[in-house]
Amino acid sequence: MAALLATSGARPALAAPVLTLVPNAGPVGTSVTATGSGFSDGPYVLCWDGSIPLTYVGAAGGAFKASFTVPLGKDGVHVVGAVPGSQCAIDPVATANFTIGPAPTRTPRPIATPTPKPSSSSPPGPTPTASG
Repeated sequence: MAALLATSGARPALAAPVLTLVPNAGPVGTSVTATGSGFSDGPYVLCWDGSIPLTYVGAAGGAFKASFTVPLGKDGVHVVGAVPGSQCAIDPVATANFTIGPAPTRTPRPIATPTPKPSSSSPPGPTPTASG
């Protein structure tokens, strides 16, 4: 009895699209670079919280790079989604989070001030004189 080996003509699954934001946190008005990889070729819109179009991109060779400015919004986590086409009305194929928060504060570093050391060769103080 011979065993039959069945093979399918199915192609291996492609990696899921990935959307990366740099930086991924900051205040409103932050300039962000969005990088996509693993996408099907074609136009995409990057959407803020599923409803606000941020920028339009074309994925050529499955990749894109674009910039946008963080819109007005409440502090907290927001979702940026890459949606095929030109409208934010459908589900994104990839998402990344951006956290709105206060601008980082820079704490000034203390400046070291050297303390002068007394010198052993200091001139002596005034000499008292006897009066008469």
